[in-house]
Amino acid sequence: MTAPATTAATTGTAEAPAPAPKALYVYGIAPAGIRSPRSPGVDGAPVRLLSDSGLCAAVSDAPPRLRAPAP
Repeated sequence: MTAPATTAATTGTAEAPAPAPKALYVYGIAPAGIRSPRSPGVDGAPVRLLSDSGLCAAVSDAPPRLRAPAP
């Protein structure tokens, strides 16, 4: 499972800051092919599956209260 990379176009001007990456709450890892969870996640967020290399992770977007503070 890989997060999409963000790249900025190089036009010779100052680059805009990259958007902050989305934080995910991971509930568990299982073999690929299981059904998506039907129960809501933390703070009612929808839970979805991310699959790669024969495994999947049940995840939801992490609510701001559970995210690490910015450096």
